[in-house]
Amino acid sequence: NNLHGKLGNVVYYELNGKSYVRSLPTSYRDKKSEKQLLHRKRIATFGQLFQLFRPAIRLDIKEKHQNQSSLFLQLNWVNVIVQDLNTVQINYEQIILCNQVHIKLLNLVVTPSQNKVSFAWDADHVFDDSFLVLCAVYCKGIQEVYTSEVKRNALSTFVNLPSGSGEIVTYTFLGFAGGACPVF
Repeated sequence: NNLHGKLGNVVYYELNGKSYVRSLPTSYRDKKSEKQLLHRKRIATFGQLFQLFRPAIRLDIKEKHQNQSSLFLQLNWVNVIVQDLNTVQINYEQIILCNQVHIKLLNLVVTPSQNKVSFAWDADHVFDDSFLVLCAVYCKGIQEVYTSEVKRNALSTFVNLPSGSGEIVTYTFLGFAGGACPVF
């Protein structure tokens, strides 16, 4: 009946077009090698990153078994480096929040101030109202993402930040209204 996943102590799954049910294993062998522990730490870090950036993620999911979190992981695999169980390096400036081609706004200027980040760009030859610009700001100090979304022909927007937000990283997206936004 198209059931998938764990329910109580049984697991429903599909294999080669047929539905199956099996009991959960009572025990399993887990070697917990150093490499496995580092990989688990990396996956856990991706889960935390995905939850942080979820308000700003714009993905175009086309495959049946694909989801936002797995695509976010695939796109950003190189941006998270786990050196040991206590040291994780994240390249926040390079995090990709969608899977589209790069498009640039004309003369984009990002101006941070104490409690606000302003985004401004020049008008170009595209006068179509169906384009939206999404601006996102990640505040490292409080580990929160704030966004603002406007029509492209607005030519500017700002994102208000709470006090004590710490170091910030900015992202700007351009996309169609109601569609996925390409990152740049």
